[in-house]
Amino acid sequence: MNKDSMSPMCFLDVEHYVVSHNEFGENGFDNSKLDKASSESLLMGLKNNGLEGEDDRALEVIQSMGKDKFMSYAKLYSIENALGELVFIPGTTLDRIIDDILFNNDLCGELSISLSFFRNNLEPKLGESISTWAEENDWSGIISEHSINYMNREKLAKASFEAIWMDYDMTFPREVARIIANEYGMDEYHFSQWLNIASYVSGLAQFRNKLVDHVFLDEMECPKNLVSRFPLWNNKVNMIGNLILALDYLNGVEESHFDLSLENKVWGLLDEYSISPARIGFISNNKTNQEAKRA
Repeated sequence: MNKDSMSPMCFLDVEHYVVSHNEFGENGFDNSKLDKASSESLLMGLKNNGLEGEDDRALEVIQSMGKDKFMSYAKLYSIENALGELVFIPGTTLDRIIDDILFNNDLCGELSISLSFFRNNLEPKLGESISTWAEENDWSGIISEHSINYMNREKLAKASFEAIWMDYDMTFPREVARIIANEYGMDEYHFSQWLNIASYVSGLAQFRNKLVDHVFLDEMECPKNLVSRFPLWNNKVNMIGNLILALDYLNGVEESHFDLSLENKVWGLLDEYSISPARIGFISNNKTNQEAKRA
């Protein structure tokens, strides 16, 4: 189809291409690729709407990623024109959108590593907490209440951990929750907040879902006793930046070892892909303050 024969295409009117979102490759792209003709048609409409960039690279990205996932990044750079159509902001390039995608994929990769480390350390702490509580209490009620057919504490702790991490509806005596939270120098209320966000993000990161610009509905507050530890905590918006700071704390990364921290790695990614820190909830002077603290 001749490019000049096509009318401007509204993003919202783009023909829907059926793409499976159940399985994603390790780079965050959909394993079920669009066919070439569909990708070319979509690209033509995007370019008519003002997207600039190399066609071959664009086709490769759109085919491997899928229309819906690609558009979730592209829409950030669109505005509504006088006809009510969503068109690209002048100067928007494919490279800019791809950098957003690659940043998000690398961010998800770093988060997955940090979350896995946290999870591997949390599981035995949960087992110890249940054992500590069970020394003085009847823990058989936990089994009957939640229909868990395990007859020893180790297996109970394992089942309980999976339930917590996967965000199933499973509760514990408050004493158990308090023991676990105390292991991290926190109260059970705030620790539960952090754990819920960590569990949620773990699933998103695993499939390289979009975390840049993502605002969480659930709050993630900084406990009063840790305010001095987190002077750069963003209290105005619930974004991934606060979890990045929290994971360094939960994983025992000392402030004096900032170079080894998840936060430092994320700052490197922000620089590499020219991403505004505000897009993940980082306060703009975070890095400067941290470097001054280490000096």
